[in-house]
Amino acid sequence: MKKSILYTILLCLCALVILTACDNDFSEIEIECSDVYDAPSGEYALPYKVLGYEDYLYKYNLSLSIKVYDKDNNSVEVTNNRTINVEKEQIYTVIVRVNAVIDNESKAKSKTFTVYAEHDVRKVVFYIETENTLEVMGTFTVKYGASFTQEEIPEVPNVYESAEGSSHYTQIISKRWVIKKGEEVVELTLDHLQNVTENIDIYSEYVYSYTPVVFTVSFETNGAGNIDSVQGTATDVLKEPATPQKEGYTFCGWYTDKDFKSPYNWTGSSKITKNMTLYAKWAKNVENATANKYFNYTLNVDEYGNEYYILGVKDIAVLEKNIIIPNNYNGYPVGRIDYNAFKNSTIETVYIPNTINVILSRAFFACESLTKVTFEEGSQLTFFDGGLFNGCVNLKEINIPSTLVTIRQSVFTNCKSLGEIVLPEGVTNIQSRAFYGCTALTEFILPDSCVTISEEVFMDCTALSVFTVSQNSALSYVYNNIFTNTAVTEITLPATMEENKPFEGVENITVYYHPPVEDEETDDTDEETDNTDEETSENN
Repeated sequence: MKKSILYTILLCLCALVILTACDNDFSEIEIECSDVYDAPSGEYALPYKVLGYEDYLYKYNLSLSIKVYDKDNNSVEVTNNRTINVEKEQIYTVIVRVNAVIDNESKAKSKTFTVYAEHDVRKVVFYIETENTLEVMGTFTVKYGASFTQEEIPEVPNVYESAEGSSHYTQIISKRWVIKKGEEVVELTLDHLQNVTENIDIYSEYVYSYTPVVFTVSFETNGAGNIDSVQGTATDVLKEPATPQKEGYTFCGWYTDKDFKSPYNWTGSSKITKNMTLYAKWAKNVENATANKYFNYTLNVDEYGNEYYILGVKDIAVLEKNIIIPNNYNGYPVGRIDYNAFKNSTIETVYIPNTINVILSRAFFACESLTKVTFEEGSQLTFFDGGLFNGCVNLKEINIPSTLVTIRQSVFTNCKSLGEIVLPEGVTNIQSRAFYGCTALTEFILPDSCVTISEEVFMDCTALSVFTVSQNSALSYVYNNIFTNTAVTEITLPATMEENKPFEGVENITVYYHPPVEDEETDDTDEETDNTDEETSENN
């Protein structure tokens, strides 16, 4: 009986030991977690569970800690042991740790998992690369880790197969897509486009064969006989043919257009790069030209390689009164009048042929007897050089070439008899003192093309009382002193100048402004709106 009681007591003690051992083992606490892929960016709740945590919280004095590190091992803030801020392309290591106190002894259990953040899309760009250009053929936007199929890779296009606009025929021998890795160039394969995790640039690569194109240059002599056409390639230099001859005319060079606006440039090495026709320009010889014995001629070459003469005067004391400048000498055109050529002479009239492209400064300075200047129709002068007619006190009549752009300083200074002058559209600027002291000038109409008027342009034009600027004028700048000692008391300027306040503080000048010029496109829009309204009214 005593043995039975003792055995029972021993069994109870064993059971108590076993129960105590179970309490000391906190295997009842389980951490559930697994790796996460494509976690969305922004505020993100970490997907883990601690099984049995609430049940054993007080029994084992449990505590929970979450540590998170990014791919650079930087610590990441965790809110309430649950939430982190996820950034695209980032990788996070999450350590979940449960701490316990069992029989006054600290114990811990932990698990680690990884959060892979979502990725931006990747771009695969196909470029067409030629000798001189790089052009995008197509851009593919693919999901991170996506793959291409062979059918999705575009075909390498053909380029340079036409000779149009090129100096050679080009034939493609081979073509392929390549990827460049530094100095290394490798052919694109399907493997490069599997599991795309980076942006990829792909380039076309061609192998060509070249055959030079043969071009033809034809010559239109415009009545001077036939000149055989010339053939050559882009490696051949076009040689200037012998100067053509045409009775009663002077040859003025070859041009690339029928309107003779673009001279052909013979300087340097002019290669034959296209089919073209060159047109001969002629000037009809001036009748009754003043004898060559009065002039000096200096042979020169212009910027296009064409030879011409600069005309000077031998002795102004023996000059004839009425001068007709010849347009040629020894078979070449007279293209310029020299500096001071007729300065202080007693000539009364001068006829200037259209071969004259430049008249240098002060060429007619102080020709006090000069009354009339005539430019032949077709003159190509673009500027009047400084002081050109300065001091021609009896000059009354001059026709300005339609090609004129600039009137330089003091051109008509003290032309006291010049009562009228008409500037062509195309003149953009009038420089200082251009009409200073033109005391007979009463009215002046500014061309719409004129942009600037410099200082003292009309100073001492005592009879000038009317100065007309139209609503469409391009004028943007004018000096305040241009009307000093004139009879001009008011002026109306374009609306665009009102902000600049020209003539502010100048006595006796009242400034008005034209209404703003309406935008033509706006007018068209309004007209379309009106038409629409009319149609709507008719339909109703």
